[in-house]
Amino acid sequence: MRQFQLIYGLLALFLPVSFAFAQEDEPVDYTAKYFQEDKTSQADTTQMDAWDIMNPLFLADSNNVFRSNFGIMRVGDQQYIGFRLQPEFAFGKLGFGLDIPVFFNLDDGKFRSDAFENGAGPFRLFRYIRYGVKKRDPFYAKVGDLTGAYLGYGILINNYTNATSLERRKVGANIDIRVNNFIGLEAMYSDFNFASFNLFGMRPYVRPFGMTDIPIARTFEIGVSYVTDHDQTSTHFSDSVSYASQFLADKGVSAFSADMGVNLVRTPFFNLLGYAQFAKINKIKSQVLADTLEAMAPTHELMADYKSGKGASIGLNAKLNFLGNVLRMDARLERQWYSDYFIPQFFNATYEINKDARILQLTSATNQPGIYGSLYGMILNKVRLGGSLLLPDKYDETNPASVKLNADIINVLDNRLDIRGMYYKGGLADLSDAFELDEQSLAKVSVTYRIFKIFAAGIDYYWTFARQEDGRLDVDHQILPYFGLNIPLYSNKQQTVK
Repeated sequence: MRQFQLIYGLLALFLPVSFAFAQEDEPVDYTAKYFQEDKTSQADTTQMDAWDIMNPLFLADSNNVFRSNFGIMRVGDQQYIGFRLQPEFAFGKLGFGLDIPVFFNLDDGKFRSDAFENGAGPFRLFRYIRYGVKKRDPFYAKVGDLTGAYLGYGILINNYTNATSLERRKVGANIDIRVNNFIGLEAMYSDFNFASFNLFGMRPYVRPFGMTDIPIARTFEIGVSYVTDHDQTSTHFSDSVSYASQFLADKGVSAFSADMGVNLVRTPFFNLLGYAQFAKINKIKSQVLADTLEAMAPTHELMADYKSGKGASIGLNAKLNFLGNVLRMDARLERQWYSDYFIPQFFNATYEINKDARILQLTSATNQPGIYGSLYGMILNKVRLGGSLLLPDKYDETNPASVKLNADIINVLDNRLDIRGMYYKGGLADLSDAFELDEQSLAKVSVTYRIFKIFAAGIDYYWTFARQEDGRLDVDHQILPYFGLNIPLYSNKQQTVK
């Protein structure tokens, strides 16, 4: 009962907020516009835009705006002054964003070069380049920041990000290619660091009846996934060398899954998708890991018999469009079963923070069922709120819960105020600690207020754990109050600030 009370709690939290904003502007029927403009999408309704259009991150990747923010940034105990150029452009299906930081230390006046060292180096200037929308367009590709990435229905990779460190940003790629609504391929790669083969996942899939006109049957999809990570990335510091993972350096980790899904109901106002999936995470055959587990076995009995783990789940994903874009909702509920040594959504938002800690968590995970639920709502393309919860039936330190929250509030208060936020917390043995920041937390908040038509003031906040200059994993949080230019590069009557 405790699990379902939490799901109802999420509903109670977001629904009142949704209806509170539902009367702000004259509604536009985006559902009709969607089907008029994209005939391919009309034929492909298996997963439409459940994880992308409803995801607040998609809104952030769909702007035409030039930003130049000047301010003071605090990193650890150091303060810097400078500016950040953050233009974003969207031309039809193509979108890209830049992030160019130019900061100087307030104490010695030196240019802050940390953002261009290690990680992606100079390529960190490109936050993302995107074409199309995943599961809506027959060709989708994104390079750069992969926040929110998933593979298939998410039993192995879900809510993943390769951007856990703002300073050492990684450049990855995510694609979904579909031919004639019959055969397709999803794939993602986390980090184009040629010294190492990093997290990689691929999922070929087929829709056996996709080229027919048979309702429901034409949406039936079968897929298989393979995921592996042989991360040997090393970062050289002044007096030490730090590795992304000691346990993956020799043998790596591998996993596979099989899934199927079908669109059970499809109307312009309501869509219901049902799916089932099975996965296996193979035993990690690392001598370093074996030695570590042997040393820990006397106090962690389960670790002594560490082996491969399996999991399965069935779920429903419902989407509702109410009066065009007045209110859209996306709700997902999934029942999970898994054996010892298996964690659903193992490759998640905190995986890149500390891979070895995540692997140790896997070696002590116990056999039990659980649930995964998510709820997102969008009102008038102005307000998007949502969250997700991964909750074992008996969660504790060996089988922890995780929670994710998103908020996007755009052009409110006479089109002057924007608020964007994302929060993820894993490793929850007690749900009362859900908002306690620690080594398994990611938090990003941005508040912008347009003082005049093109001038704005705001604050950005970022929290994570990351490698420090001496190689340690420690808190990496940045606070950036700023003012500067915020110039929309398109004409939109509803977004004009007087």
